[in-house]
Amino acid sequence: MEAREATATGESCMRVDAIAKVTGRARYTDDYVMAGMCYAKYVRSPIATWLCRKY
Repeated sequence: MEAREATATGESCMRVDAIAKVTGRARYTDDYVMAGMCYAKYVRSPIATWLCRKY
């Protein structure tokens, strides 16, 4: 294996999406709406041995 010179070690670098995240303009997967999109909800029983029959 050859020894290579590291070019980023110890240097700070700006993230590509940093400004968008800080200003609130970044788009996340929850922000996208598509035609015919379905939604799901996770339902749990309040007691471990019970079954959820209605929600």
